[in-house]
Amino acid sequence: MNLVHLAASAGYTTPPLWRILTKSGYFAGLSGAIGATVTYAATVRPALRTPGNEQSDIDVLRRRSATYLAWAGVVLLVTGYLQL
Repeated sequence: MNLVHLAASAGYTTPPLWRILTKSGYFAGLSGAIGATVTYAATVRPALRTPGNEQSDIDVLRRRSATYLAWAGVVLLVTGYLQL
């Protein structure tokens, strides 16, 4: 009973800014990595395999997808480490 009253009297405190930023960055990186992977696997990769696409277009799309996934992975790793 005493713990319940102690918890109720403590109230809510705002977490520190570093905690808010690392948690937001972690979930942004996680969303970016998962979303880009699913998008690439479900739409981009099958579209690249269809005949009629020019090789230069395929190369550009692959490079852009790889760059985005790399940045999302870096953000996820850095902010995941900071969460520890």
